[in-house]
Amino acid sequence: MWIYLLVFTLAVLVDVLYVIWVSAIGAKRAYLAAFAGTGISAGGVVNVINVVDNHLLVLPYLLGAFVGVVLGCKIKVEVK
Repeated sequence: MWIYLLVFTLAVLVDVLYVIWVSAIGAKRAYLAAFAGTGISAGGVVNVINVVDNHLLVLPYLLGAFVGVVLGCKIKVEVK
């Protein structure tokens, strides 16, 4: 059961990092964008490995992706 929570949490984190990445690109902050992009890749790899192993994990992944985008937009990440 813990794997479902892990996949959900990583999906939320990846999408919040994606919002940070987009903001960093817009602000021309290369190192921040690079670190955010690395976090996106790392979280994505872990989720892909888990979803390939158990297809039911697509549901918490999609729910986490939705929550992550909403959360990322709500906290209004502004990179200066």
